[in-house]
Amino acid sequence: MARAITRRLGLEAAVVALALVGVALMIRMLPLPAGDRSAGWSVQAGEFQVAGTLWPARLGLNRVELALTEAAGQPVADAEVEVAFVPVGGGAVISRRLLTRVDAAGRYHGTGFALSRAGPWQMLVTIRRAGQPNAYASLDWEAGLDQALRTAGDHPTFERNVLNWINQYGATALSLLAGAGVLVWGRRAWGALRPLWGRGG
Repeated sequence: MARAITRRLGLEAAVVALALVGVALMIRMLPLPAGDRSAGWSVQAGEFQVAGTLWPARLGLNRVELALTEAAGQPVADAEVEVAFVPVGGGAVISRRLLTRVDAAGRYHGTGFALSRAGPWQMLVTIRRAGQPNAYASLDWEAGLDQALRTAGDHPTFERNVLNWINQYGATALSLLAGAGVLVWGRRAWGALRPLWGRGG
């Protein structure tokens, strides 16, 4: 009987050990990154309307595409457009690029915008056009724990709230769960072995 009990406890200990390894691997996977997506945005810069997208809208290298129009809706294809991402409060390098004109429809694009840390970023748009004063606009972005970039007015979805909860509390929850599992198994093992030790004494 004693041999059967020790064998069973040995198997349970192996299962507990594997479970702890699994928990450790899950903790190492955190934070879980968000998927790539195209984040739309629009700003008013003086007399110009700017509507664009940011892709993949997450930490790392990003691409900016935008359409530039006048107040009356006419496309502006003869301007110089500069976009800069500034880390609010420091902690990273400003990423600044001159955009390339795509076509006569007032579309511009630029690549290689490197955003390297979570937290708030400010996007600054500068428009230079001959014979006119420079026009400026800014837009606030936030890089979350899931590494995704979102504008201040981007309302959270249920899936995003779940992902944010996992990224914020997942490691603690998994650690507590693992600790509770070890404690329960320890009490079970003690209850099984204690009569055997008493009998042996």
